[in-house]
Amino acid sequence: MDRNILANQLLEHALKKTPKKIAVIDMNGSYSYELLEEKSNLLAAHFQQANLRKKRIAVLLPNSIELIYIYLACFKSGAVLVPLEFRDAPEETLHVYQDAMPTWLIIHEDKLGELKLVDIKKTSIEKIFIVSKTNVKDKENFYDLFSATMPFHTIEFLPTDYTFLLYTSGSTGLPKGVIYTYASTAAMINSVLDALPSISADSTFVIHDSNSHIDGLLEVLPQLYAGGTVVLRKNFDVEDFYQSLRTYRPHLIGAHINHLWQIITYPHLQKDDFRSVSQIFTGGDELPLQLQQAFIDKTGLFIQVGYGMTESIWLTITHEPYLQQRGAMGKPVNDQIKLRLVDQSGNEVVPGKIGEIWVNAPMNTLGYWNNPTATLAAFEKEWFKTGDSAYQDTNDNYWFVGRIKQIIERNSENITPYEIEQAICRHPAVSATGVIGVPDPNEGQVPVAFVILKQEKYLTEDELKKFLKTQIADYKIPKAIYFIESLPLTKSNKLNREALSTLYQKITDERM
Repeated sequence: MDRNILANQLLEHALKKTPKKIAVIDMNGSYSYELLEEKSNLLAAHFQQANLRKKRIAVLLPNSIELIYIYLACFKSGAVLVPLEFRDAPEETLHVYQDAMPTWLIIHEDKLGELKLVDIKKTSIEKIFIVSKTNVKDKENFYDLFSATMPFHTIEFLPTDYTFLLYTSGSTGLPKGVIYTYASTAAMINSVLDALPSISADSTFVIHDSNSHIDGLLEVLPQLYAGGTVVLRKNFDVEDFYQSLRTYRPHLIGAHINHLWQIITYPHLQKDDFRSVSQIFTGGDELPLQLQQAFIDKTGLFIQVGYGMTESIWLTITHEPYLQQRGAMGKPVNDQIKLRLVDQSGNEVVPGKIGEIWVNAPMNTLGYWNNPTATLAAFEKEWFKTGDSAYQDTNDNYWFVGRIKQIIERNSENITPYEIEQAICRHPAVSATGVIGVPDPNEGQVPVAFVILKQEKYLTEDELKKFLKTQIADYKIPKAIYFIESLPLTKSNKLNREALSTLYQKITDERM
């Protein structure tokens, strides 16, 4: 398959070989490649007529064929897509409207009530289209854009022209718009195809991740480019997951850690359910060893761990089955990706030593929209500074250590939350855990752990601390351990350590 990828010609291979093949299946129907081409051309023609090239179109939709049409139409017309998370609160979407300065807004009818809470007059939005099967008073209907035919004109793009802005909150501050270009979008698709060789014209991919987030995009776009079939689900639900698994027999599974736990502990799991699956992968957080082993035992599948972020993806993946230890990142997915591990002075460290991960790769973002200060801080010339720390072993594999900002400094000793979490998870009664550092008047910072126990298991704080004494050094043992029912997660399903800090503050305030 030709890898000269152009986002505006994403469907080209499938249109030449299998135009009538089903490209997308969503909650409402099935859609062929030729239908995707027809509908996206119609939409792109409207975008052209409205002179939207290089202007932003904000979209607030769940996973659906309409969102796919809009992506393709933006790629073809040069309009810059700004997808918003369907779960976002009105105040969060208002920030994006004000920062991205979109000209159009395309919004699902279920969000109309929230739209009333946003003062549109304080934004740059000129037109609002409602995705609704019925007409809404005083609002333009999105589907009307398909009824009026007009010519679509193919245009040329520069590699540096923008394709979309993905808003990511990171660890602090308001969400920032990560800029994707035609070049970085192509590089992202290429890197995913290298990381996931199971993607092909014959593959089926059931996708629960939001298509307004990088996780969903890196699954949908390469699959369409390869000419395979995408099955879109709105949200992850373990019952729906198994129903989809048995109905569509996908070749790939991409899931977050918390979803993988639900999958492997499903009471009606049968190994035969996974007979069509050739690759299963995760990312975003460290993979617990017991989860990896459970998948191997119950399904025969080895979970591959990928590494990347909204600003640069896909970077590394684990291929070798022996890389089952927690923190494994593997190797770069192709030779275009350059990684560097540096100390605080920006000097490269030797193998075995921990350093910050810097990335020089064609999928690197150009920077943050309308935020030159954040862009300047994130780069050292062509190198993107990830804020993550890792080390490289003698086999050239990379091993994740943690977020630099999350390092706990206890009496001048550096501790990562992950090594404590790994030790806690080795206790047979523990299901999951999250560790944070909190201020301490005597020791500077101390680790505090939040623990979820397995069903029908009992464990005290003293018993767990006694166990940890056999696993890690004394200075790494949490000063306090709290047993809770669930761990807070970010929108990208990573452990939300800020929320744990807030919970800790609430607990200590109540005890004062």
